[in-house]
Amino acid sequence: MSQRLIIRAVRLLLMVVAGGVFALLAAMAGSSVLGMRAASAAPVTTCTTSNAGATANVSLNGTTVTLSVDGSNNLQVATGTGTPTACGSFPTVTQITFTGSATTQTVIFDMTQAGGAIPCTASLSGSLVSSGSSGLLDILAANGPGVTVGSDGINLDACTAAQGSLTGIGTWKLEGTGGSTVLSAEGGSGTNPVTGSVIFVAGTGGETFRSATANTAIDLSNVTCATGPCSLIVNTTGSSFGSSPSVAASTAVFTDSGAAVSYTYDFTGTGADFTSFTGLSGGSTTFAAGNAGGYTFLGNGSGNTADFFAATSGVNVDMHAGPGTVGSPAQVTVPSGTDNVSGITSITGSSAGGNTFTAGPGPTSYAFTAAGSGNTFTGGSGADTFTATGNNSTFKPGTGSATINATGTTGNTVDFSRLSGTVNVNVTGSPLSSPYP
Repeated sequence: MSQRLIIRAVRLLLMVVAGGVFALLAAMAGSSVLGMRAASAAPVTTCTTSNAGATANVSLNGTTVTLSVDGSNNLQVATGTGTPTACGSFPTVTQITFTGSATTQTVIFDMTQAGGAIPCTASLSGSLVSSGSSGLLDILAANGPGVTVGSDGINLDACTAAQGSLTGIGTWKLEGTGGSTVLSAEGGSGTNPVTGSVIFVAGTGGETFRSATANTAIDLSNVTCATGPCSLIVNTTGSSFGSSPSVAASTAVFTDSGAAVSYTYDFTGTGADFTSFTGLSGGSTTFAAGNAGGYTFLGNGSGNTADFFAATSGVNVDMHAGPGTVGSPAQVTVPSGTDNVSGITSITGSSAGGNTFTAGPGPTSYAFTAAGSGNTFTGGSGADTFTATGNNSTFKPGTGSATINATGTTGNTVDFSRLSGTVNVNVTGSPLSSPYP
């Protein structure tokens, strides 16, 4: 073969090799681009309009989405903590449709913004999630207009009829801002309750809550203590409670003594369906309970009390594991069941007597109070206070200090058998100094 032919053959071979390399690089680049396109194709929260602006289409991807109306009547949509963007305006928008692509989703309707509630002329449809019912719909009500949700639809602004329905909702959260707002989960006629769980969040100013769904919760931790001292009484006894103030059945009363204001929160009607209560963050809360059982009381601030004075027979208070937390509450056995208490260290027993109190470990201090006779108080390793007004009660101090206030006249006993070592008891009426005789 001639030298010229050899050179041409080598050139051809180089061209073939280079072509293969280029093809491989192109294939890799194409694969990378496709990968990037696939990644970018992951569902995102978007809002677009169609039908000449009459329909706002909200696509959900699992990140919290907030809808509101601004002062120019624009529908604003925000993802997470991001800046809201306009998606049509009212009254042009007459339909808001949701399409969920995740199995969990939170959607917030914030009606506290300048434009108020989504107007009655706009209807709601679609699903918050792709499947199941793990969506949470959170409605922040404006001061004044009522909000009603139920199996017959959603009504955001005291409209004459429901504004449509949404599916995939497992939890309904209705938040008040105070000022006589009525929040209802019973439906338009009051007989069509929602399915799933219901949480009411109270605002500062008094509200009315309605629910026919079992295990409904009321969270009063957002009620603001402006001046103080502030207190809250939650009455689940089924009858009036207290005297200053007197709190009606299925009602909570907030008092800010320094500001000379008082607000009432009403959960009458189907009050038996309200079983979980969260107290004030700033101030003290008294939870008044009776025979029924099945309640959960969570105290947030300091000086919280669970009061079982209305129970018709003695209660059994078991705080041995501590004051309790949300995940691990302490328990109180009442005549017809058991109540869970968390963040509470002061317990008042039944007026009938026969109460049993067991304190938890230190350094927490417990205060147990009982009327009637035949009560038993058992202390822990903290500084405990026992108060009894009847007879034949037994006080068993623990390894911590104990203050015993007994006004009965007969049969009361102080039992030191739980202590080890020497115990010196002075009943002379005069102080003694060491060394003791």
